[in-house]
Amino acid sequence: MQRFKLLCLAICLVLVVPSIANAESLTEQKQDVDQKQLEVQNSLELTQEKIEQLRNNKAALDAEIKTLDASISETSTKLANINAQIKTLNKSIAALEAQITTLQEKIKIREELIRERLVLLQENGWNSRYMEVIFGAQSFSEFIERMDSVRTLLNADEDIIKAQVSDKEQLATAKSEIEKRKAEQEVLKASVEAISSELNQQKANKVAMFAALGLQEDELEGEMVDLQEQKDALVAQEKTIKKLISDENERKEKERIAKEKKDKEPKSSNSSDSTPPPTTYNGGGKGIFQNPCDGVLTSGQGARWGRHHDGIDIAKRGYVGIHAAADGVVSRSYYSSSYGNCIMINHNINGKIYTTVYGHMSSRLVGDGATVSKGQQIGVMGSTGRSTGQHLHFEVWINGWNSGTLQNPLDYVSY
Repeated sequence: MQRFKLLCLAICLVLVVPSIANAESLTEQKQDVDQKQLEVQNSLELTQEKIEQLRNNKAALDAEIKTLDASISETSTKLANINAQIKTLNKSIAALEAQITTLQEKIKIREELIRERLVLLQENGWNSRYMEVIFGAQSFSEFIERMDSVRTLLNADEDIIKAQVSDKEQLATAKSEIEKRKAEQEVLKASVEAISSELNQQKANKVAMFAALGLQEDELEGEMVDLQEQKDALVAQEKTIKKLISDENERKEKERIAKEKKDKEPKSSNSSDSTPPPTTYNGGGKGIFQNPCDGVLTSGQGARWGRHHDGIDIAKRGYVGIHAAADGVVSRSYYSSSYGNCIMINHNINGKIYTTVYGHMSSRLVGDGATVSKGQQIGVMGSTGRSTGQHLHFEVWINGWNSGTLQNPLDYVSY
């Protein structure tokens, strides 16, 4: 009996001990799982915090860039206005100098004439000279004629004196005015130096900010366009493309009606084709597009700094106008956090929709929905947005920006 009890106890121990061990193992596994879940949850929360922080940092960066760009544009405009005033002053000063030279020559010639007259009067006597002329007449009619001649001579002398006095007064006024304008010119030149220094400092601040963030020029261009910005651009683009197609259909219908009308009219051998008006700018190009601006190619399309550069960059110093590469309709004219001052134009060429993009401009001259002609100026080259050097970023798309097929701009323009 005792042996039976011992046997049962042994069997129970065999069965219970593994169960206890398994329970402890399961508990440990659950703890591991719980720990893993906690780690994952913490990681997710941390990642979410980082995402939120990055989003906030980008928003702050975009706001700072926009503020800097606005300051740079305002200062640049101020500088351009002052330079225009100096240019106007230079022209007025040149005109005054020419007037002074002319007056001085006239005065000198007239002074010589007056001197000769005075010498003549002194030598011959004023009264006796003119009396001889008057009383030397052989008849009364001749006497009257001579009186008129003397009066004319006297009036002429008087006119010469008056003209001399008037010219000398004009000369004095012109000299005073030129001194005044030269003084204004010096003040403006001093302003140019101060404003140029301010502009250079603003540009340096932007470069320093990019450097501190470890961003290379245009590194985030295009790829970092906000989702809302992309959505707005695509909606505007769709509306513009529909308008282009509608306008094209309307144009074809008008051409058809005009052709039918012309076919019904008697033929004339004296008809001639009208010559289209010249464009406002023609900077070369290939086929359907012309170059949007003057300058040199500084960056092509393709891989750059580990990213894809969607367009080409054309750079040039000074005031550089940006022009529409072809006839079209502006789908968007706005300030972009990446492109800076940016314009997107849709073109309907031979039934195919193209979109050209013009980025980093210092200013925009056309707004949303504007119809533009090939060669028409639409802006001025600049360095707004994610850029630290003056250039134009130019893109070409078929069937819409960011929704169609990206093209190599160098297949359409020549640099």
